[in-house]
Amino acid sequence: MNKFLIIFLLISSKLLAQSQLSLEDAIKIGLQNNYKVQISKQQLEIAQLNQQVGVTERFPSVSFDVGQNNLYSNNNSPINFVKGVFGDNSLNADFNTNYTIYNGNQRNIKKTQLNYLSKENEQLLRNTRASVIKDVIESYYKTIIEREKSLVLKETKSLSKLRLNDTKLQLNLGKASNFEVLRAENSFLIDSSSYLQQENSYQAALNKLNMVLGSDKSKNYQLTDKLDVAKDEFNFEALKSKMLSQNNEILAKQVETNLNRSKIELIRSQRNPTIGLNSRLGKSYSTTRFEGNAPIKGNVSNFTIGLRASIPIYNGGELKRGISEAIIQNKIGELQLGELKQELSIELTNAFTAYQNQLKAVKLNQQLVKNLGNSLQLVKGRLESGFSNALEYRTIQLEYVQSNFNYLESMYSLKSYEITLRKLIGELDKNY
Repeated sequence: MNKFLIIFLLISSKLLAQSQLSLEDAIKIGLQNNYKVQISKQQLEIAQLNQQVGVTERFPSVSFDVGQNNLYSNNNSPINFVKGVFGDNSLNADFNTNYTIYNGNQRNIKKTQLNYLSKENEQLLRNTRASVIKDVIESYYKTIIEREKSLVLKETKSLSKLRLNDTKLQLNLGKASNFEVLRAENSFLIDSSSYLQQENSYQAALNKLNMVLGSDKSKNYQLTDKLDVAKDEFNFEALKSKMLSQNNEILAKQVETNLNRSKIELIRSQRNPTIGLNSRLGKSYSTTRFEGNAPIKGNVSNFTIGLRASIPIYNGGELKRGISEAIIQNKIGELQLGELKQELSIELTNAFTAYQNQLKAVKLNQQLVKNLGNSLQLVKGRLESGFSNALEYRTIQLEYVQSNFNYLESMYSLKSYEITLRKLIGELDKNY
């Protein structure tokens, strides 16, 4: 009774130590903890803040200035009207307003640039999120694959153990030799060693998953999702059309190109005159003191309003050079956009072709696993009936293990190409 209680407690503690983790939760954790995503969010927040505040030139600038001065003088010059020792104290207050009425449409252009910067940062954030999601999904499924490989080798090790025990029994009955027992034991040892090595691979994959999720400690997750084949049938032309219109990198580059065009407009607008309005309301108080006399107090009030205009005439060709440079930069941006579209189109073609081929490989490996599983059962029966030998059984057994590995790897590669396609068409991050 106590023995069963101890076993139950050990199993329960192991299960409790494992935290269940779905793919959706893994993606949420990865996005929450990733530093690049957090940095991109802060950059987007700055851009949106600038967009909301807008261009400061749209509003007047207002200032209030206060000053207090003290003068003490001992003047004995014969040419001055006021002689002797006196003191003068003054308090000045000014209320100033400046407003730009017209500056060659620079206000609207700068506002447009702020909108472009906000959109560009938004696309860059989406691209960063998509890259993190891709890493999480691939790491999640890689861990599942390594776990499935461990289960295959665990089953193989168990079969080898049963085969070893059966051979020992046959030896006691005089139906097997010591050589056959030794071969069965070697097979069991090889399978045990392979299982331990695979457990190391599984643990390494689990550790990498923890790293991708941004976890400081290595947690022993129980992954709940299954690795399956996508139900959607991909059409290359439809994928390419979506990529050109939805890909985050392309959209960010297009916004950057629009921003370059607005820079040309901004520099050209500097040819236009600037017209502004300014006003000043001032008040000053003064007190003058002479020795032996009562203080003399006074105050002055004034208000001024004016219109200013600045017309650019010549600045040594600097404006012309600035326009030429902005045009060249815009051309470079357009060429970079074309280059990016070309590179992504090639990447899409390669991923689509690989996906189609891998889809066929999955079906072939799946059938091969089924065939070798049946062959293993048949050769086991033949071995027990004396119509086969241990070498044939072992050969089929190893082929069965390898076919399972090939099937699992082909499934993982298929999923990886699917993720790549979804990232290229800009749909990987839409649900997160």
